[in-house]
Amino acid sequence: MRRSQQCGRYNVLGWFLALLLSQFCSVVVAAKKSGVHDLSIATSTTSEYDAFLKKARFVPSTQQQKAVESLFFQLKARHITIKPTLCRLLALAQSDQLLPLCKKIALFFSHVDNTRIKNSGSLSSMIRNKKHIRDFIGQQDSDIAMLATLPCLSAVTGMCNNRGIPDAQTVKSLLSWPAWQVDGEFSCDLFRSFSGMLCSRGLPKEPDVDVVRSWPVWQLNGQFNHELFRSFSGMFARRGLPKEPDVNALLSWPVWQLNGQFNHELFRSFSCMYTGQGLPKEQDVQAILAWPVWQLDGQFNYELFRSFSSMFHGRRLPKEQDVQAVLAWPVWQVD
Repeated sequence: MRRSQQCGRYNVLGWFLALLLSQFCSVVVAAKKSGVHDLSIATSTTSEYDAFLKKARFVPSTQQQKAVESLFFQLKARHITIKPTLCRLLALAQSDQLLPLCKKIALFFSHVDNTRIKNSGSLSSMIRNKKHIRDFIGQQDSDIAMLATLPCLSAVTGMCNNRGIPDAQTVKSLLSWPAWQVDGEFSCDLFRSFSGMLCSRGLPKEPDVDVVRSWPVWQLNGQFNHELFRSFSGMFARRGLPKEPDVNALLSWPVWQLNGQFNHELFRSFSCMYTGQGLPKEQDVQAILAWPVWQLDGQFNYELFRSFSSMFHGRRLPKEQDVQAVLAWPVWQVD
């Protein structure tokens, strides 16, 4: 009796080990088909596949399972982090869409510059519903490859966040606008500044970009002032383009003047605190600059103010009593 029980245990253990070996072999085979030879990569996609499986609306076939695993292997082999949004995207696909969707995603990431694109969010952040999936699958391979190789890919994907994959020809036209030219070359810096303001708002219209670029307020010694424009684009992150009268009014405040010159260092500190928050109010700016805590030997301590502005990035202004309390901590004292 005892011997038969032991035999039964061994049979169960043998069955379990055979199952594990079968799964491991299928992983290795799928990895090799994807061109992955590092088994540490090949065996590290289980959690991502499980995340996909939990949300999938159907039970994937063996072929579909291998396609998803192969995609995950490819991304990891290129050191592209798989974000949860990609697992959700795959799970959103219908059964007849999963294989072509995996193929298109693999194509996209095979063309991206993985020294700049570090995770799958550059694509999955744009595709959020069934219509987006249909449109993406229907795109030509050459158009997907073109989009993946854009020099300012993250700027385009930011504007198209939650809005679907943009039309390749529309993007080509967009990048050819004279408005992006600085000294005869395409300015990725300028393009990114507009992208920040238009994040999740879709691609801009050329007349709108031309109008904003033409405002006299951006000119400094006959040149476009990138530094000033960047400060405004930060405050208007995700909020759309600013209005010229508001920009002119803000820059005319006497509080920004130092020795008769516009103090960009001070303005940049406020821009940091107001990232994505819009424009500050003049009375709020005047009030915070009047706090005695910023004074050092009768002069405004820009270094101290800059430190607090970094801590309050995107959070608006601190409260005076909080600043005083932090600076009173004995830990800051040396000698």
